[in-house]
Amino acid sequence: MPADHTKTFQRGKRRLTAPERREVILEAAKRVFAANGYNAGMGEVATASGVRRTVLYHYFPTKKDLYLAVVEAQVAKLMLRMEPTFNAEDGPDERMRQKLSVIVDFVEDDPDAWDIVCATTPGSSDSEIRALQREIRSVVRTGIVDFLRNSPDSAMLDELDFARPAAIALFEITSGGLISVTRWWRRHPEVSRAEIEEVLFVGLWLGSRSAYLGEQGAVVTPAGLEPAT
Repeated sequence: MPADHTKTFQRGKRRLTAPERREVILEAAKRVFAANGYNAGMGEVATASGVRRTVLYHYFPTKKDLYLAVVEAQVAKLMLRMEPTFNAEDGPDERMRQKLSVIVDFVEDDPDAWDIVCATTPGSSDSEIRALQREIRSVVRTGIVDFLRNSPDSAMLDELDFARPAAIALFEITSGGLISVTRWWRRHPEVSRAEIEEVLFVGLWLGSRSAYLGEQGAVVTPAGLEPAT
C-alpha cells in the first residue's frame, strides 16, 4: 500500500505533519504571488514549495483557494503583531501610534506579505483578477474589523455599520492612503521610518480622529456612517 502523503511528508530525516506542510506551501505561494501576481501558475507554487502538484491540489483545489488562503494567513500574522496595542490604559492617539509602528515593522520585515495584504501584487486587467482583488479587500477589511472589536477601540466600531457604502468608503480612503504612503516609502528608503510614522499619524489618523472622537474621547459618528435603524 502506498504511503499516505496527505498526513506527513519527508523532509530530510524529519517528516512534516499536514499542518506544517500547509504552512510551507503558503509561505512559498506568498513569495511566488508577490513576485508574479495572480498570473503565476500552480506549477510554480508546487516547485517553490517542493511538493507534487497532486499534493498542492489536495490542500488547495483551485488557485483562487490558495491565493485567498495566503491573504488570510498574512492578515492573521499582522493582527497577531497588533495584539500588544490592546493596552486600554493608553489613549487612542498612543494606541494608533503603536498600531502604525507595527504596520511599518511589517512592511520592513516582510514586504511580500504586505503586498499580498494590500492586493498590490502584479496582475492583469482580467475581470476575474479584479473580482478577486475586491474579495481580498473584503477579507482584509473583515480581519481588521474583527481585530478591532476585541480592542479598546471597539466603541468606535459599535457606532458604525460596515455594511453601508459610506463606512466602506471611509475604510477605502484610509487604507488607500496607507498603501500609497508605504509603497512610496519603499521606493525612497532614504526617508526614515520615524518620518513615515509621523506622516501616517498626522495624515491618516488625526483627520479620522477628529471625525470620530470628541474632545473628551466620546465617539462622534459622521453623517452617513451611523448604523441603519
